[in-house]
Amino acid sequence: NIVNNAAISNVGNAINVATNSDSNNNTSTDGLPPPLAGRERHVLQRREELRFEVTFGGASTSMLSNASGTTSFILQKGSCELYGCELAVGKTYTIAHGGIKAALFTWHGCVIDLGTVDDASSGGVEFFSYTSDETDANVAFVNTHAQLEALRDEAAMAVAAKNSAASNGPRVMIVGPPECGKTTLTKILVAYACKVG
Repeated sequence: NIVNNAAISNVGNAINVATNSDSNNNTSTDGLPPPLAGRERHVLQRREELRFEVTFGGASTSMLSNASGTTSFILQKGSCELYGCELAVGKTYTIAHGGIKAALFTWHGCVIDLGTVDDASSGGVEFFSYTSDETDANVAFVNTHAQLEALRDEAAMAVAAKNSAASNGPRVMIVGPPECGKTTLTKILVAYACKVG
């Protein structure tokens, strides 16, 4: 896959993307407090992601409202995104149910504490996490965003020029088989579009 550096730099100001950033400062654990009980510390290098899955647990129903387990994570250092939304350093993010698969992605490198609290009354959850550098999709997502943003800009210029024939922005249909990443792509494109404005 070829990385479109022009597309990445086109949206770089809005989504804090750079391809030549030094990640050493973002991945050092010097001076950080130890992780809280039940959390594991993960050090991600540039363009890596921390993928995690929390099961629904052993409850007799799999309805979301009855799912067990609470997952929480804290970005200790660096920069990181969840579905294209940047996380704030030092803030605790909580997902108060099981039955989730997600990935925390970094362009520059970061340190994240991630863990789950088991709700024993609901039968318990299983928690899996691992780091992956197979993140070419994230570059493709940024390139797709850049192309859509260019089409939006063209439509805005057409509106300003009172050219009604070319004033419609892009329309996107995302299709594919189950579990191929349609929802992930949609969430990321929406998040990036909101950052640009």
